Amino acid sequence: MSTNVIREPKNGRTIVFIHGLFSNSTTAWQNPNGTYWPSLVKDDPNFEGWGIVCFEYDASFGSGDYSLSDVEGSLEQELGSRLIDLQPE
Repeated sequence: MSTNVIREPKNGRTIVFIHGLFSNSTTAWQNPNGTYWPSLVKDDPNFEGWGIVCFEYDASFGSGDYSLSDVEGSLEQELGSRLIDLQPE
């Protein structure tokens, strides 16, 4: 697992990009023409001040017994310790 911080939050809000099965944080969010969604959000003035994070986990056939619950726990631990207050307002 890894967390790629595109931009730190300045307003207490963060957008988290999480890929799906059999992909990663680059292939899931990059168009064949090279456009990368997290970069589009970063450059959009409507999201100025928002943090932008890509969370990556092992989603390959060889990931073994790594379950969705494991992904959830890792995401909460990683983001909670680094960037975001995960408690609802």
